[in-house]
Amino acid sequence: YIVGDSLTVGAQPYLEENLPSDNTTLLGIDAVGGRSAGNGIDALLSSSQAQNANTWVLALGTNDNDDPNTIGEDVQRVMNAAGKRNVYWVNVVRPGYFRINAKLVNLASIYKNLEIIDWAALTNAHPEYLAGGDGVHANDEGYQARSNMIIQALRG
Repeated sequence: YIVGDSLTVGAQPYLEENLPSDNTTLLGIDAVGGRSAGNGIDALLSSSQAQNANTWVLALGTNDNDDPNTIGEDVQRVMNAAGKRNVYWVNVVRPGYFRINAKLVNLASIYKNLEIIDWAALTNAHPEYLAGGDGVHANDEGYQARSNMIIQALRG
């Protein structure tokens, strides 16, 4: 089950096209532009599809403040509910949000069933994936690359 914001909206067609043929059951994608992490987590925890999923992918944090304590509380909330599920969290590409990503890496060392998908590293290596001047949103090539990263993580 995947929950995210506008970046997931952009990647959704590629995820839907490629995940089912990958012998992975995609129980659902819940993506809403402008979504905060708290609202996304609320949606995740109240979704019957998510509750039936063995794996959760979260692509949240872009629309929140850059306080690492906030993302820490969000991740803790998810991990407390996740049980034995594998949880993947796509890190944040936004100017000034390096502390958020450092906190995510730290949390992944604490929670053994949490893995960080490093979108920030990919866009640093391929800045052409980011569209326009906001330094956040991707172009079609970037959204396809983002979906490929998520699929690769799920494949292990």
